Amino acid sequence: MRKLIFLFLIILFHFYKMGFALSVEHKPGIGIRLREETLDNYLFLKTAPLLSYWDDNSMLRFKITFWDKIKVNNNTSLYLRLSTEPRYYIGPHVVTLDETNNLKNFDQDELLIDNFYLEIKKPFNLPLDLKIGRQDFLGEDMYGEGFLIFDGTPGDGSRTFFFNAIRVRWLIKKDHTLDFVIISNPKTERYFPIIHPSYKDFTSEYLMLYYHGKKRLIATDEKGFMVYGRSKVFENLTLEPYYIFKEEESWGFNPNLHLHTFGIRGVFNWKSWGLRGEITTQSGRYSGTKDVSGLGGYIYFYRTFKELPFSPKFEIGYVYLSGDNPRTKKDEGFNTLFSKGPLINELYSYVILIENICKNGPFPGYWSNLRGFTLNFYLNPLKDLKIRLSYQKMWTLRTPYFSLTAEQMAKDHEAALLKLFFDAMISGKGKDRGQGFTIEGSYKITPHITGLLKYEHFDPGDFYVSEARDAKFLRLQLEIKF
Repeated sequence: MRKLIFLFLIILFHFYKMGFALSVEHKPGIGIRLREETLDNYLFLKTAPLLSYWDDNSMLRFKITFWDKIKVNNNTSLYLRLSTEPRYYIGPHVVTLDETNNLKNFDQDELLIDNFYLEIKKPFNLPLDLKIGRQDFLGEDMYGEGFLIFDGTPGDGSRTFFFNAIRVRWLIKKDHTLDFVIISNPKTERYFPIIHPSYKDFTSEYLMLYYHGKKRLIATDEKGFMVYGRSKVFENLTLEPYYIFKEEESWGFNPNLHLHTFGIRGVFNWKSWGLRGEITTQSGRYSGTKDVSGLGGYIYFYRTFKELPFSPKFEIGYVYLSGDNPRTKKDEGFNTLFSKGPLINELYSYVILIENICKNGPFPGYWSNLRGFTLNFYLNPLKDLKIRLSYQKMWTLRTPYFSLTAEQMAKDHEAALLKLFFDAMISGKGKDRGQGFTIEGSYKITPHITGLLKYEHFDPGDFYVSEARDAKFLRLQLEIKF
């Protein structure tokens, strides 16, 4: 991969030099995002009173982004984006900078290369589009709605989403394309230089968000290869079949994982009605231990009432993600691949952290062993005002268990501590995870300034112990882009 990066930099330099002799178009920009977030009972649901400084959190986040897109001769462009997101923790949670002796409210964060890619459309008039380098799979580059491919760096929250990737898009014919994608995402920044705080080297696999002086982006090194098709079969029907291979390097007590995923997504629209869904099956193996399989998918039915005031949209959906059966030698738990995000409810993506920490590390968004019902209602009371009201009901498919053995926990005191949290939080009796509520509104104040307010509430069911309490999440945001 280093050789590919070196070759990529040579190509970038070559096209940059060409730009001075040819017509060059610059599109620089700056983005500032100010957030205040408050979370209550979001990790342990008040079942670990001695760790209330982790279970409650209030912080200010300041994300600053600079970018420039250099377009050369209409079909070739270079894109560079730099990002940083300092955070100030109001409390009670604070940042651990030097084991347990140096606790700070302010985390100055790293200044890093967020995106850096070369894009060439139809080189030598071939029916291909190339995109080489660090890139996001969001917006027009999103695969489906991010069910399996969404965030390559979930460890830093929404600071970055990038994938180190090479994408080749074959333009078969109008409305029919086939993408070939190679992915290489390390656990901490490896491919580009960063300016970062000199935090002490941590070796914790389960608890720390900084690892060897750098922010931890994912639990372990990940590699992947994907073939993704898009075909507009009929005027109202689009199908997206795909194959994804993923390798997760060993870490903690987890051996190497090789996983194959086959799936298809479909979208059908007719007048004001719509139906979309996705189903995927997984098979693979943890090296030297056990086989892996999984099944997941979702289906959403929606209707838009444009003739009514505020243009309301009604949406109802169902999500299914298989869970591991402890009575078998196989692991049947669904793997979210490169998509560890909100999915159904952003607040609940934190609540499931302890449940899945041995597979995902100290990060939210590892959705597995779940079936959920979602009801969404969208309104546009004003031209620039958007409102979303949502209700979610969730259940578990299997009674989960802490997958590490007594011998392993005896060797790893962190793992033994996590088992205590797990046993104190999850009842092991019921399958009702609980219900969630979301109220979200965004308002475009000016063409360059957008405000957002979001509140989420989670009411735990009998899947958790009776002492579990409600979790709450509030976000206030102002985003400025020029």
